[in-house]
Amino acid sequence: MLADAVAEQLWPGDGREGRQKAFDVTVARLRRLLGSDAAVSISDRRVRLNPQCVWIDARALLERLSEGEAATEGSPAVAAALEAALTLYRGPCLADSRESWAVAARERIRSRVAALLLRASRSSAAPASERDEWVLRATAADPDIARLIGAR
Repeated sequence: MLADAVAEQLWPGDGREGRQKAFDVTVARLRRLLGSDAAVSISDRRVRLNPQCVWIDARALLERLSEGEAATEGSPAVAAALEAALTLYRGPCLADSRESWAVAARERIRSRVAALLLRASRSSAAPASERDEWVLRATAADPDIARLIGAR
């Protein structure tokens, strides 16, 4: 994300110079809390958490979803990726935020979880009880998944 956009969201009324100072201090504090200067990188005015230093649950979830999407239809890898994704999926991404970017991210992730759930349920050799458990786990974490998969 662009550092300027982050600073403006966090400190909307401080003016550019005040925002920049607050941003720099906050990044320094975050690096100190994470125990590594390399944990937060700023390059070309973009700020990122370094996945080599920081485990990011959303990134891990997206990787598991990608593995399931890339797996051959009907292979055990689809079910394994769904299992791993459901372990990571604790509910809607940024559930309290009404910002358009957060709503879009939430819907994108929810849709991918639902699509992988449907794919694994259709193509898996797993018993019906296991497929039912997948649905229960997904909808317990995020009831809105039910509307995407047609569950009642």
